Amino acid sequence: MFHIKRKFPTYLVDDKGVSPITASKIAGGEESWIAAWPTRVAIVHEAKIQHMFEWYEIETAAWDETKRIFTMTFVDSQQEPIEIQFALDANDSLLTMIHERVERSIVCQGFAELPSGGTARGQVRRRADESLFVQLIVDKQPSGEDLKEIGRLEAELRDLVGLDE
Repeated sequence: MFHIKRKFPTYLVDDKGVSPITASKIAGGEESWIAAWPTRVAIVHEAKIQHMFEWYEIETAAWDETKRIFTMTFVDSQQEPIEIQFALDANDSLLTMIHERVERSIVCQGFAELPSGGTARGQVRRRADESLFVQLIVDKQPSGEDLKEIGRLEAELRDLVGLDE
């Protein structure tokens, strides 16, 4: 079940001792939670934060209502996707918050077809402190010629939002 502005277990706090805005127990035998604060989300197992992510680190947050599985994928390709099973009586508050916070962190994006045949995607993302930065994601190892096109994409995105180099 999801909880909004209710008491949570005392261990369900961030590194500043702040309780989450909302949280939900994860289905299964162990004591596991997913919790969301204004600037990040955490997966907590057995009273210890196992994973903590700022919103800009999350690529996608998807909900499969039939299977009741919530999946987060990440910008960092080294970070494995996380799948979370929710109980049947869970509501959508936490899911809505995560989706909206991830979307809010994306200011704008652009794409470039690369000479090598790959694709680059650039996003201007917002950090927790409201500062902006450009995030570049390339679907394969770029060649020297690709780097020029990637640089153009980054420059266009910076110009679009007024970011200095």
